Amino acid sequence: LRALKRLDVELVEPLLALKSSSASLPELRQNVQGLGKWRESLAQGFLPGEEEVAWPDQTFREALLETLKDLDMARFTRKHPAVTNTLLKNILELLSEYEAQLQDAQEEMDQDADEEQGGDSQQDQPGRPGDQGEGDQGDESEEDGPE
Repeated sequence: LRALKRLDVELVEPLLALKSSSASLPELRQNVQGLGKWRESLAQGFLPGEEEVAWPDQTFREALLETLKDLDMARFTRKHPAVTNTLLKNILELLSEYEAQLQDAQEEMDQDADEEQGGDSQQDQPGRPGDQGEGDQGDESEEDGPE
């Protein structure tokens, strides 16, 4: 993790605060290397290519690259290197929110799946509302009308 030491101090805390950074050592390493590559590329006046860096995840990265390209941000950071860390810090904050939303969505999906599994087992039990038990069959003949 020598690459972590090479990062500016103001970027270390938001990088370590990412959920993906705390998931595992390989993911932390990927985040540190990815951020370093982004910083290096922006300092040289270009955006990292899709094949050059696999950080952050593809969905976020594609949207980020498109937005920064539209803003001509790479040229701006080359002309004004002092804004590079501010930009990267803002990206880390956005990424943190994105990861939190992903986790919330995953937890919701897991909860829905658990509820569906619980609901399926309840429907199979006799005597539940909606089941066609013996008492329900007699009710159907009464609905035909008076004789």
